[in-house]
Amino acid sequence: MANNFPARLAQELLSSLLTERAATQLGADEEEAVLELASLVAHATERKNAPIACYVAGLYAGARGLAGEERMQALQMVLKTARVLLGEG
Repeated sequence: MANNFPARLAQELLSSLLTERAATQLGADEEEAVLELASLVAHATERKNAPIACYVAGLYAGARGLAGEERMQALQMVLKTARVLLGEG
């Protein structure tokens, strides 16, 4: 039941906002970007910042997605910004 929990959670929460089922699916590239962000933040700051950064990234990517932008493009911007802020970009 815990398999693919992030995707199921996203689908359940966003289904009332989005009409297309595909828009609620968490792609493998999106999952990889979020995991990369978590790793980057956890290793460069206090570990507790990793889930908070991922939450903020999700808010940003979701908002950009609702505005018509590709979520992956938004997540790439989050990663780029995080790297700059952490002195790794």
